Amino acid sequence: MMGHLLNTGQELNSKLVELMCCMDERDRVQKKTFTKWINQHLMKVRKHVSDLYEDLRDGHNLISLLEVLSGDTLPRERDFLKTLRLVSSSEACEYEQHEDMEDEDKGGMSDPLKEGELLPDEGDDPMVA
Repeated sequence: MMGHLLNTGQELNSKLVELMCCMDERDRVQKKTFTKWINQHLMKVRKHVSDLYEDLRDGHNLISLLEVLSGDTLPRERDFLKTLRLVSSSEACEYEQHEDMEDEDKGGMSDPLKEGELLPDEGDDPMVA
């Protein structure tokens, strides 16, 4: 009985290794196929991708591919750090808007400073005669 379990365990391990190799091979073939497809389109704008994952990472080749496929011109940022700052600023604004909406949903008082309103000076109080 113990020998049968051992064989079953070894067979299972062997099948798992075989399956993982097949999955790796399938991923490799898909990556190679997709890279060729991208390069067929990018050659129209004199660009080339060698490593699919690395060469699409910065977004420039991806934007070029989208432009070729769609026929549209998309905006580009030349300064990478400027792009990062814009993305960070945009995310911060979205977060702030989300927080403001949550405050309103809770029925809380809005903050006049966030809304750009000025606080009255002590002498401007309409209740004081």
